Amino acid sequence: MTTAFHHPILPQTRPPPAVTALEDEKAVTAFQAVDDVVVMAQLHPTRDAHLQTLFGAVAARYWDRASFGAIASISPGAVVCYSNRDRAGQPPTVLSDMTAVDAIGKFVEKCMAPLIGELSRKNEGRLLQSGKSLVYYFSDSALEREEYAASMRAVARKYEEYLLFVTVDAAEYVDMVSMLGLRPEVLPAVAVQNPSYGQVFPFDQTKMLSAQTIEQFVTQIASGKVKPWDGTPPPPPKASESSSSSPLEEKEGKDKKDGEGGHDEL
Repeated sequence: MTTAFHHPILPQTRPPPAVTALEDEKAVTAFQAVDDVVVMAQLHPTRDAHLQTLFGAVAARYWDRASFGAIASISPGAVVCYSNRDRAGQPPTVLSDMTAVDAIGKFVEKCMAPLIGELSRKNEGRLLQSGKSLVYYFSDSALEREEYAASMRAVARKYEEYLLFVTVDAAEYVDMVSMLGLRPEVLPAVAVQNPSYGQVFPFDQTKMLSAQTIEQFVTQIASGKVKPWDGTPPPPPKASESSSSSPLEEKEGKDKKDGEGGHDEL
């Protein structure tokens, strides 16, 4: 007779259930805030049985990236997504048309996508074909990129219809820094690219980086006050004019000498 082997020291751990059963509205309200991304299905127990199966399969695929819950409902079926990190305080997104087989999966993938993502070999093609201009933030520090994303979320939400804000590991994409009119030895750095027109707008590396100055930069581009880069390599900046390493610290410095930038108009 064979028996299952249990390690005498290491605890036996299992992943949490892919879908948490929610019994009432109070449980639903509490569950909305348990994770950065929360996805809840409101489905009829018999009429929507096939949708429950599809939802469970999607939850099993992505349970480590979001929290999934379900509650029985007599109302028309729906899947609701709460993006608590990127869209805190905003209404959730709702999927009510689930006729397509892959509707739930695509909805969840879109919901999980970060507002400010990291450029990678896997997603670079999709980003360039999005039809939007891209605002790149280059840094070889993962911490700096995280701080930047946190400081820029409000701006990224404001302009997400037209712009994609992306962080880039400058150590991995070292050639890309120069291709966008920036000096790779001066980091962090920002550049805007319009793939549709082949235009590049490097942010002046002698100026401070902050949510305020970057927003001013993109609105000046939109109003035609900034000309596209002509391909001329930028001059080496003075040591004292290099960009600061922390976007949050730079914002404080910029606030003290506000007025050097452009206008807050789009």
